[in-house]
Amino acid sequence: MNSHPPGARSLTPEQLLAAASTRRLLYIEAFPGSGKTTVSNQRFGFHRFARTADHRAVVAVSFTCSATEEIRSRVSRQWGSSALGWPHRIVTLDTILNDLLVHLLWSGILQWPGNHLELDVLDSWRTHLPTIYTRDKPVLALDGTCIVAGSIRQVEREGHVDLAAFTSAIGEGRCTHENVREVLQAALRIEGIRASVKTYFATTIRSLLVDEVYDANDLDLEIIRLAADAGLSVTLVGDPGRPSTDFVARGPRTYLVSSGCWTLNA
Repeated sequence: MNSHPPGARSLTPEQLLAAASTRRLLYIEAFPGSGKTTVSNQRFGFHRFARTADHRAVVAVSFTCSATEEIRSRVSRQWGSSALGWPHRIVTLDTILNDLLVHLLWSGILQWPGNHLELDVLDSWRTHLPTIYTRDKPVLALDGTCIVAGSIRQVEREGHVDLAAFTSAIGEGRCTHENVREVLQAALRIEGIRASVKTYFATTIRSLLVDEVYDANDLDLEIIRLAADAGLSVTLVGDPGRPSTDFVARGPRTYLVSSGCWTLNA
């Protein structure tokens, strides 16, 4: 019987070290073209098929649909279709954010206009609502735990959707990924909601792998921090010298192993 996982024989010693590390918090840093995606695929399978009675999800995320689909197709080829059997999945980080907001709505922690519990999340308003040239940008904010539609004034005039049309669409349970992020950005300033998010992560996910983490913005990094604080196994994969490296290097949980072009830091 072959005791090696699929594709493991073709990995370099450095890649194998990264893919099979047992560290709970791991940062994998390597130059473009050095096989980061291959290591991400192997690490996903390493956690997915670990001998454990823990049935929480193993989740990998990236920041674009194309990058996510690339990881998903490689994992399916290397590990088989069962690797992505529910609840395990490979999705965009926006999908995780959408699910998190819906969880907060179903739990009664936040309230959407019209008391919607399911949302129709769009990529953009521009093909769905009329736009006007204005300095007032429609946004979502919190009034206590109630989600409300409003606007912020920008320095320059731009094409934005009409506030009345925006408010009506929000009341119908429609929004964009940007609006989801606006709500979560505000919600995570509330300590009780932060605690609820950590509980949600702890009870639904056991391993989170973030590919191309250098594309993460402040909200993305805050979500990753909460996942780590909730006790998840968190793996970040990125290029050397990118801004996200500063996030990983800060704090007490750091160790460093270097070999060739690979650096592991967690």
